[in-house]
Amino acid sequence: MGNVYPQDEYVEQLPSPPRLVVPPPQPSGQEIKLKSIPTQPHGVFQGVPIDTSYIRSEWGSWEYSDRQRAQTILPCLLLGPFGVARNPQFMQSEVISMVVAIVFTRPGQAPMCPAAIRAAQEHGLDTYIASAFSNQDLIARFPDTSQAIHKHLNARKNSDVGPGKVFVCCSSGNELSAAVVVAYLLEATELGLIPAIQLVQYQRFCINLDDAMKHTLQAYEDIVQARREVKNDPSVAHVPRRQSIMCNTPVNSSVFARRGSKRTLDDEDDHVEMDGDSTMTDGTDKAHTSRAFAPFSGG
Repeated sequence: MGNVYPQDEYVEQLPSPPRLVVPPPQPSGQEIKLKSIPTQPHGVFQGVPIDTSYIRSEWGSWEYSDRQRAQTILPCLLLGPFGVARNPQFMQSEVISMVVAIVFTRPGQAPMCPAAIRAAQEHGLDTYIASAFSNQDLIARFPDTSQAIHKHLNARKNSDVGPGKVFVCCSSGNELSAAVVVAYLLEATELGLIPAIQLVQYQRFCINLDDAMKHTLQAYEDIVQARREVKNDPSVAHVPRRQSIMCNTPVNSSVFARRGSKRTLDDEDDHVEMDGDSTMTDGTDKAHTSRAFAPFSGG
């Protein structure tokens, strides 16, 4: 038997998911390519595209002190740190009508009320607190938080006091609240994950979404897309699972018809026949020879 050589570096750790690369904002002096933001027909915007004239013409004007300020992500949605909500002059000048605070809590611990929420309540503003202790817990908060924002904007839209604005914040304005704003863009607009992150980063250059958070948002994008497909075509929700998983593979229905009985040799034969060319032929295992990569090779 000949020698066996590894074809790639061998590591003793669990494989990590591939990085989700988001291209940075364009160089200084170049206008953002997005001329308008398409929106969903259901919700606050009712399918009317959002004009992007409010977006900064260049991100080269960003300064370090801007981290402590709030930036406009949508005409009705701002993002920033807690400290901004304690500035009554800014809140009044921007006509902020609701403050949404995203706080990190330990499992089983009651969420603390940030000073930003207390300051907003003192000025008679609507408030909402979303607490999470992990990315998996945060993704469960996305729908309720987006619904709270939708509900407030719709109520103000139909009121006599005029349209409202929502300020979404966390301790830094760069992580949890930025993720919530991206999730809201995925629901309220037709932007995909990458353009949504780019829009937020273009307006607030200091956001910090690590790979784990990006993959959490990617999973939520799939959830949002699945909901839209079911809403647009309810019959999608009733597609049998075996057809939705392998739509192009013929399935022997007799195998699924005998659910109450044990599997027999005939069932095994049916399963082998369904696999087609993946079975062994002429002493050659095509399931192994068709691999694009082999971890070891013989010398």
